[in-house]
Amino acid sequence: MLTPPPPQTFYPLVLSYVRTRAHTGKKRFAGHTTAGYACGIGFSPDGKYISSGTADGTVVFWDWKNGRLLKRLHAHKEVVIQHVWLPHESSKMITASWDGTCKLWVRRVVPPPPSPHPSFRTAEG
Repeated sequence: MLTPPPPQTFYPLVLSYVRTRAHTGKKRFAGHTTAGYACGIGFSPDGKYISSGTADGTVVFWDWKNGRLLKRLHAHKEVVIQHVWLPHESSKMITASWDGTCKLWVRRVVPPPPSPHPSFRTAEG
């Protein structure tokens, strides 16, 4: 059985990027803990989201454009050491953990609730 290293300082994920030739900036994606683990990061195939595994067994999702934390997925009981977005199906992801499991996750799109009066129509329809 693998023994995790002792906890260390928590670091935010900071990525450098170049906006133009003349300007270099940084994006900060805060809100997760790695505590000394080399947890993988990933990008959604459509480039809209960035994600990271965490020491507490969650996968954290951010909006790539503004760095806003969008969701925490409680995926495993131990460290999410790696995760991969499926390249042709951006609604699916595979996670791997030190708890000995790999899981396939599928994002569900919840349809809007039905109209309370389905027989009513607009004047055009």
